[in-house]
Amino acid sequence: MSNLRVRRIPFEFKDVEFIWNPENPAFSIIGNLVSFGAVGFERWLCLAFRQAQDLIRDPAVREECELFIKQEAIHSAVHANHCKELIVQYPEFAQTQEKVIDYYCKLLDEKPLELNVAMGAALESTFTPTFRYIIDNRRSLMHGGDARVASALLWHFCEEIEHRSSALNVYQHIYGNRFRLLEILPQSLLYMRGLSGLMIREFVRVVPEEMARARLSEAWAGIPSWQKYRMLFNLLLSQTPWHNPKRAALPRWANKWHAAYDAGTDMTQFVGVRVGGCEPIVPELRSE
Repeated sequence: MSNLRVRRIPFEFKDVEFIWNPENPAFSIIGNLVSFGAVGFERWLCLAFRQAQDLIRDPAVREECELFIKQEAIHSAVHANHCKELIVQYPEFAQTQEKVIDYYCKLLDEKPLELNVAMGAALESTFTPTFRYIIDNRRSLMHGGDARVASALLWHFCEEIEHRSSALNVYQHIYGNRFRLLEILPQSLLYMRGLSGLMIREFVRVVPEEMARARLSEAWAGIPSWQKYRMLFNLLLSQTPWHNPKRAALPRWANKWHAAYDAGTDMTQFVGVRVGGCEPIVPELRSE
């Protein structure tokens, strides 16, 4: 039986600022990019793995796939609500959202299901080292920002780590070719590079003044270089045929997030500056 949990947390983003963390404008932009990208990415995953589910014969794998799809669908919906508020302020972002969704739809329409599932498994494998890097450095990236956005991002990242093996398990069950993931790595990188370019061009088009406030690379200023190199090494390792996501090093803070959720804490403003300028809800959980 799968240990994945479907959590419906009532995040809301009424009147959220585009630069939701004035202490780190560059990461504010990155967080917004994540939201627009997640709407299309998670939708694509749900559609691809819903089709793949028909090919699953093992009840345990089928259950895990079902829970994985439900988690991803909720991620897409929450980020869509964030994007909706930004679209209210900047109506041209509606076109940006459509372009991102179309970008993923094209992949599903034009490429075989096997490639879509393989690419989904490959990309999902990269999230644990990536999100560990962000979670471990959440203080400099998020703690001075709007708790609604920061908390939604951290919820998403913790759940991505929770289901880190799911996409690969489904791919292995149906197709069983680990070397295929390594084979499609160049194609996956080119695809994601194309998406990143599309989104950055859109942001420059829609909010040129905000984009001029900071270079995206400035988001990571002050973070020790060794952490970046560790992340890059683990990203490469995640694409090798022998990689096992279950053995990946996890951020210890993710356990605190799960413990707080299980204790009934309001997770909608768990980290960052609450609406009204208050301190984070549970300051005792800010320490490692």
